[in-house]
Amino acid sequence: MVSKSQHACPSLDALVCGYSSLNQERKVLIMLQGFADESEGRILSLTGCISTYPQWDLVSNDWAAALAESPSIEYFHMREARDLSGQFEGFDVTKRDLKIVRLVSVALAHKPDVLTTWMMADDYTSIVGSVSPYETHTGYLPCFYALLFRGAAYSRDHNLKLPIDFVFDEKGKIGTYALNWYDAVKSAADATLKPFFGATPIFRDDMQIVPLQVADLIGWHVHRKLESPGYDIERIATERLDELWQKDVHLDTPYLMELAAQFSEVFDQNPLAFLVREKPSKRRKIIGKLKKQLKRRLEKL
Repeated sequence: MVSKSQHACPSLDALVCGYSSLNQERKVLIMLQGFADESEGRILSLTGCISTYPQWDLVSNDWAAALAESPSIEYFHMREARDLSGQFEGFDVTKRDLKIVRLVSVALAHKPDVLTTWMMADDYTSIVGSVSPYETHTGYLPCFYALLFRGAAYSRDHNLKLPIDFVFDEKGKIGTYALNWYDAVKSAADATLKPFFGATPIFRDDMQIVPLQVADLIGWHVHRKLESPGYDIERIATERLDELWQKDVHLDTPYLMELAAQFSEVFDQNPLAFLVREKPSKRRKIIGKLKKQLKRRLEKL
């Protein structure tokens, strides 16, 4: 492992501070929200890149070296690269693509495994409605928790069989809302999956945690391929990322209907409503109501 004095990303050390050397081999899943803006809003996706901490340590050094090569940039955001803005201001398309190709080579050298959960935006809207406040507004939660479950299944079914610690790109309030539901969702997991969930997910600045920039690059490629399957000139610079091990999970309408049905007793007038569509301040009353209903049912047994 690279010594800390050579470390290109000291903040990465904080993720495993206090672990024994053996547990520092544990997997770390770095992920970010998918690309669901106005120009690419047909599909909502969330992509995670999986590797061990020592491998991410090496990635950080190689990534920093690639950023520093002429023409140098301080960090990588694919949105800036596509717009030729920010760190890519003054680049032409050829220079931009050559820089991306160089960064792709770093990802390929270290071979993180790639997991993606995704849904069609129209499928989601048809179930939760066009006006959906709080957690369900963007479909972040279904993708977020589906990825947690897929990550646990991945770890259980692969050789190392270690817990996965999740690190997300900072998301503001939506990240806080997601964490509010983490314990409940984890408790609902199959007993064979629970040992592989790792620590409570955290959110970090991608300027500080270099692997989040790697996930940004790979996540864009995966999302773009879902949006525009087949030959796509925009993906030429990232095409070799298909050499990585990848698994994508489509959250189709039946899956979303089943998820919504789990909250079917919340509102009698709308059996497909999500509890999380209510204001957080109102949820305690709703949960109290459900507990009373459950108690009455148990008393009748």
